[in-house]
Amino acid sequence: MFEWDDSAGLTAFQEAKQRFWEIYHGFPCENKLPRLFSEIKSLIDNAKEMDWFSIPLEEIQATR
Repeated sequence: MFEWDDSAGLTAFQEAKQRFWEIYHGFPCENKLPRLFSEIKSLIDNAKEMDWFSIPLEEIQATR
């Protein structure tokens, strides 16, 4: 039988749980997210601030 070592998954879960607890209870978060997740969150936050509908709806016409 092949033995599966999922210690990286367990470590990631424990870090995420700790991070959630710290943020939820208002403590400074000692365990920061990896940079990739921070960049994704930044993109999402910026997308919320963008004006997606710069053309008034009345001026939008169907095309063939």
